[in-house]
Amino acid sequence: MIDVQDRILGFIPEMGTLLIAISMVICLLILQRVNDWVNEKLKLPYMEETNLQQRKMLEQRKESE
Repeated sequence: MIDVQDRILGFIPEMGTLLIAISMVICLLILQRVNDWVNEKLKLPYMEETNLQQRKMLEQRKESE
């Protein structure tokens, strides 16, 4: 039974390495979420999508005139 278990689970790395890898992935996901949240909060008005569209429309109007 131990031999079968060893064949199936033998490829899994040591527990310490596995825990470090899982914790690093969790930390990276948290940092990504925090970064997105901070970027959204610090976004300047001219960087918002609606303002970019309005600015593009104004530029097109000026070019056509």
